[in-house]
Amino acid sequence: MFSYVSDGLKNDYGIAKAVSVYRDTEENRVVINLSKQEAYMGFSSKVGKSLFGAPEFWKAELVEFKYKAEHTVNDFRYGLEMQVYHKVDQVKSYA
Repeated sequence: MFSYVSDGLKNDYGIAKAVSVYRDTEENRVVINLSKQEAYMGFSSKVGKSLFGAPEFWKAELVEFKYKAEHTVNDFRYGLEMQVYHKVDQVKSYA
């Protein structure tokens, strides 16, 4: 079993520059595209690599705000939810 200390979890979410912003009123969400960022925004984690062979470095691609949360916490649905979607950072993972 891994602890957070042995995982070496690191995140780097500096100041984001949105490439595009889309408001979807039917789905009650705002989507912010970060895929063409000049600066690195993402995280690295050794647990997935050690246990499952997953890549260590992940880059943030999309941030989605849903106003009426999709998920519940302790059976309570909050008014806002944020989801950050990541994909493998090809440059850092295979450099």
